[in-house]
Amino acid sequence: MVRVEFIAEIHRFGALGGFGREAITVGETGWERRSIDGAEKVDFCGRLDSLLDKASFNRQTDHLIFTGNIITNGPKSVETVQLARKYNASCVRGNNEDRILLYRHELLTTGVLTGPNPRPNAKFESGGSAFEAGKTKPPEGDQEILPYGDYKEHVLAQKLSDDDAAWLHKCPVILKVGQINDLGEVVVVHGGLVPGVELENQDPLAVMTMRTLDVDTHVPSPRAKGMDWAKIFNKQQSLTVSTSKNPPSSQLTTVIYGHTPHRSPAIRRFTKGLDTGCVRGGKLTALIITEGGTTRIEQVRCKNYVSKRR
Repeated sequence: MVRVEFIAEIHRFGALGGFGREAITVGETGWERRSIDGAEKVDFCGRLDSLLDKASFNRQTDHLIFTGNIITNGPKSVETVQLARKYNASCVRGNNEDRILLYRHELLTTGVLTGPNPRPNAKFESGGSAFEAGKTKPPEGDQEILPYGDYKEHVLAQKLSDDDAAWLHKCPVILKVGQINDLGEVVVVHGGLVPGVELENQDPLAVMTMRTLDVDTHVPSPRAKGMDWAKIFNKQQSLTVSTSKNPPSSQLTTVIYGHTPHRSPAIRRFTKGLDTGCVRGGKLTALIITEGGTTRIEQVRCKNYVSKRR
């Protein structure tokens, strides 16, 4: 596995240490310094600027955080990475970034990266995949882990500049934003967290891919069938609050995440799901968190970048 960062703190990225105004988290971030947490699955480029305008994003005082999967889903992956770098944004590693980095590592170590494309007429903008075209299918359960010759992704691995790839390598699996009033310790991940497990003991692959927990074993799963991990996480955090009249904020954790698409933002007290299907014609969502801990949601509509199967 090619992983450089597992857990990182926001101040290591040069922002949000003491904030200033606001943070803006997209899609998957959002703070007065604001944090703007935002849109995963964003390959959106044009729509991101519209969303940041709507959120009154100030590059001097606000900080932008992505919840992962900012590449491979739409037509402008490279441009999206470059835009994130231009804004000095932070981003967590999603399963898409992890897969492309593994691809790039494989290509570099085999000397293929600088050679011709495996299929010269392959169009990166194509919404289809090699799997749909009948190419070798990955083993059951490995779709999130291994590259099996999806030409679109092979081309992307070659198109990334060394600087863009280095930026993606630095994206941690878990990003610690810090303590924010009633929210407690705010962390950003792509997939989710297993309730009751310390951040240092979380499984990196599960953090990037989980959607549910097994009903019997509570083992995380990338499949939709099972218990919603966020629901269980909120129950556990609520129990902490109910068993102590004034629990210290250090005992509470709020998770901002993407990966699991919802028709509208999945906002609970201790979990904030921001994937609202931008790449499939849904909306690009930003969560704006002020320095005082208040939050609000901003959204813009997106085009459908996913080709329908024949």
